[in-house]
Amino acid sequence: MSETGKSSSLKTRLIKDEEAGSGYDRTTTFDRKNTFAEQGRKNTFSRAFTFDGEALRAAVQQPLSGLQRTLTEVGQRFDPDAQFTKAVIKEYVKHAESGNDGDLPLPPGFARKSGFWKMIFLSALVACFMGVASAAFMNFGDEIPKQWQSCDFGNDPSCGDWYTGKKWWIVITTSAGFVVGLIRFTFDYPENLPGIFKEILDYHVDPKWSALTYLISAISLGGGATLGPEQALGNLGGGIATFVSEHIMFEDDDDRKIFVLTGMSSALGALFPSPMLGALMIHELGNPPKTFMESTSIMSVGAIIGFAVYYKMVGATYLEHITNDGIMLAITWLQDPGYQNWQVFSRIRQKLEHNSLLKNIVPPVLGGLAIGCVNWALPATVGNGNMIFGWIIKYGSKGQVSQKLLMCTGFARMFLLGVSMNCGFIGGIIFPFLTMGLLSGTIMYLNYSYVPLGLCIGCFIISLPCGIVPMPFTFTCLSVFIFFYGLYETVPIFVASITSYLIVCGSGLFKKLSSQANKQKQAEGTGDNVSEEEQERARQQAKQEADDFALKQYLGNKTKQAAPTHH
Repeated sequence: MSETGKSSSLKTRLIKDEEAGSGYDRTTTFDRKNTFAEQGRKNTFSRAFTFDGEALRAAVQQPLSGLQRTLTEVGQRFDPDAQFTKAVIKEYVKHAESGNDGDLPLPPGFARKSGFWKMIFLSALVACFMGVASAAFMNFGDEIPKQWQSCDFGNDPSCGDWYTGKKWWIVITTSAGFVVGLIRFTFDYPENLPGIFKEILDYHVDPKWSALTYLISAISLGGGATLGPEQALGNLGGGIATFVSEHIMFEDDDDRKIFVLTGMSSALGALFPSPMLGALMIHELGNPPKTFMESTSIMSVGAIIGFAVYYKMVGATYLEHITNDGIMLAITWLQDPGYQNWQVFSRIRQKLEHNSLLKNIVPPVLGGLAIGCVNWALPATVGNGNMIFGWIIKYGSKGQVSQKLLMCTGFARMFLLGVSMNCGFIGGIIFPFLTMGLLSGTIMYLNYSYVPLGLCIGCFIISLPCGIVPMPFTFTCLSVFIFFYGLYETVPIFVASITSYLIVCGSGLFKKLSSQANKQKQAEGTGDNVSEEEQERARQQAKQEADDFALKQYLGNKTKQAAPTHH
């Protein structure tokens, strides 16, 4: 018998039994109004089976609800941000269902407020000043070394050969160290001021030390230190903006914060070959207040004006003389060399703690002496590398400079970067790392000549700084802009920046190296007359603190403090 026939026969028997009083109640037991379909569910079959509503809720719906709540609680233990994520999703759905413009961001008209134009006006004034200050700083930091480092790297491939430097260079670098130490002692300059990355996160730069930082850094670069200009210029721009914000009332604290960041962006806009990179760097390293477009608009105005003033005075951006030879790019894999922090100068300061004069003067003098000796042996190590960019590409890639010399120059620059950062000189790390990346890319091309030169240089020049500085977009754009790469050439450069950061910081390697150095420093600070038990306790404490250390001065991003773990 067919299914339809069976169903009809069953229905007929049930109706007869009900009329005969057999106990069946069609109203409650087989009421077709109480179906899954009425609960919002569509039955798969052509006919709907009916059930008691209360029995359905007790047997199915309530256990399922309890299971859902249990799964939600378990999920929130693994993902503490689940509640926030669900709230965001609900808010998005709410706006999406509100109409056609639900997905279109419609922020308030921030440009209609008088406070916005007040910040624009003040930012323009600060940017004009920073354009002039950047031009003066760059001319001093670049032209002074060219006066005493007389070899023409642009036209002579032998300029970087071993021991072609002059011995009297040692006197210049040592004298620069003495002047820096004397300034630090005279004005009681602090030993550990925040770096530019932490200043971006704090929205604050102490104006008291901005001018001295600018002066000391200019002397450092003019004296041949392997440092970059971004620390001094960013500090000066942020310091001026902080000083203005302390004497002029803003509508709220967010206006003050974004104005300080705009002061830094004004300096960085003059530093890079495009003002866009100044605002982009602030976004990657920090967390600007206001909406994205309002903060971007204000910071971009400062960066553009600073860039325009600098370009008008100098006639070229800092990296403009690096040009592309029209070489196409291809995919590559890379490995980033590590960086080791120095502790020797901190130990010298500890030994000279009782004498403030010697404590401030001896470390930079010794640092200048070491820099001068290396500059004499390897002339291509002078300064932050701006002078030898063209020399590396023009002569190094053609084999007119030996690989051993290029490799020794790169490692010597790493050594001098550690000396310059710790002996008392002031400057940034980005531009020295760009030079070392350029050397690494050239060496790779000489060993693997089937890989295009543009690929090697474009990827390696930014992969080294990307290893410790979380700015993949800024560095990718920097490489693309200075070498005029196209769309497809951008892909391996971006891959290189992400890969480098994953290898060095994402893997925890850089944090491990810094933790060991921090632990050793803490253990040595306990003294020689302390018991072994106390020293071990101090080492364990240092290890715990090092595990929670966020490296803000390098990484530039906010991280949550990890809860201590017990094994």
